[in-house]
Amino acid sequence: KVAALENDALGLKRGADRLSLKLKDCDTELTSLKNSENDKVRKLASLDDQLKKTQSDLANAQAQRKDIASGIKLNLKQAGIDAELNPESGMLTLAMDEAFQFKYGSYELSELAKTKLRKIIPIYADNLFGRMSGGKVAAVTVTGHASPTYRKRFVIPEKADKKAIKLNQELSQRRAQQIVDFMFGEEIGRYAFKNELKVVAASAGKGFMEPIRRQSKKKIKEACGQFDCEKSRRVEISFKL
Repeated sequence: KVAALENDALGLKRGADRLSLKLKDCDTELTSLKNSENDKVRKLASLDDQLKKTQSDLANAQAQRKDIASGIKLNLKQAGIDAELNPESGMLTLAMDEAFQFKYGSYELSELAKTKLRKIIPIYADNLFGRMSGGKVAAVTVTGHASPTYRKRFVIPEKADKKAIKLNQELSQRRAQQIVDFMFGEEIGRYAFKNELKVVAASAGKGFMEPIRRQSKKKIKEACGQFDCEKSRRVEISFKL
């Protein structure tokens, strides 16, 4: 009996040892889970701080962009220049009016266009790089757009053939580049922040892939379907902070 009891005691001890080891493993796992959870909490807190900072930076950038755009619009108006400018984005649109009307298939700037640019660009540059912006302008893009036409006929942009797309894309690119070349050439003369503007400026052409829709159903000379041919032929100057 004594021997049997001793065997039972030994078995119980071994069982207790195994349970003790399992308990230690559970405790280790629990500690690891707690540490992991704490890491997750810290990471979430860090991400939340980053999100708040990004939102704050974005709000500040939007407010700054709006201030710069308002300054550009006001100064252009004071200079007697009627130009379309988005007060939120700062997008300056040079409509292809009498001054900027390119001849069919041409990308050469008229003397009237050059005269207008001599007034617009110095004001634009001064507002971008003057005290208002704090020199934070990262990029300026001059983008050319064309009307949805090919060989003097209306084409649906999404269904246009490759030749029509290629021709209009290249033409709009060249028109934008002509303006960029003039902005930094000798003809325009000197103006404040010319070099700073040149460093961040680039041209782009979008062809007729972003035409402007007609606001009126009145019959017009140029047939561009639901689009406005005249307003679609434009050059946009935008900046990025």
